Amino acid sequence: FCEVRRSTVLLHLYIPFYSMYLLVGAILFALIEGPIEKNYTEELRRFRTDFLEWNTCVSDSELEDLIVEIIRANNRGVSAARNVTGEPNWSFGQSFFFSSTIVTTIG
Repeated sequence: FCEVRRSTVLLHLYIPFYSMYLLVGAILFALIEGPIEKNYTEELRRFRTDFLEWNTCVSDSELEDLIVEIIRANNRGVSAARNVTGEPNWSFGQSFFFSSTIVTTIG
């Protein structure tokens, strides 16, 4: 019938291999970084609770308003606080993106 070019065969082998490589990288980054982020989130929640207990003149809603404004400023690039966003930094999608950038820059 028709001849299949060697480059076509290699391309069809490369694409699934590359996809699997990215998936494995994303899973590894999510597994490594996810628990660290979770622990930090829990630590921040405990810190917030302790802060409210130590500073009874500050209400929970006032503290929440302050935190929201600090996060908004941080999202706009103003370094008003540490990174305390509610969205995880190492979700699967973000880990996948990071692993693809590693592959394309490092190899």
